[in-house]
Amino acid sequence: MIGAGPIGLLLVQTLRVYGVAPIVVSELIDDRRTLALEVGADQTTDPTNDDPQAAISESVGRVDAAIEAAGRRRTTQQARKVTSRGGTTLVFGVPPEDAELSAFDLFHDERRLQGTYSLTPDSFVRAVALLRHDGVVVDPLVTDEYRIEELGRAFDRLADGDGLKAMVYPQR
Repeated sequence: MIGAGPIGLLLVQTLRVYGVAPIVVSELIDDRRTLALEVGADQTTDPTNDDPQAAISESVGRVDAAIEAAGRRRTTQQARKVTSRGGTTLVFGVPPEDAELSAFDLFHDERRLQGTYSLTPDSFVRAVALLRHDGVVVDPLVTDEYRIEELGRAFDRLADGDGLKAMVYPQR
């Protein structure tokens, strides 16, 4: 998996619930890599120090499915490169409209490219079930808490890429 933001961390937990293993996460931010391990990843790699494709291939070998959860042009391309011949790349993050993937590479390496749109009634019901039955935990993803008067500060912090999820309370 590429990206350990809130969605990536929820996906790690969901994959673990469904028995997927091993789970390797490529993430730039140290704290997010640590949290990925805490919520179920088997291993993490820092793409600024290691080439994700080489690090993941070396540690787990063949990657039948790679998930892109960062929503960047570069990470979408990395996920495709990590996917083994005959495997599937799932684009879960929302990449820019001009992100390109080579149709020839998909053809030549017999890879599948799968997109996802997660706001369906069925996916909502399944997500609530995972939350209700302790399949996933969300408390570790809440990094900041604010009063409603601090809403602007909460948005500024998240816009800067600090923290994961902020809770804003109407009264405290």
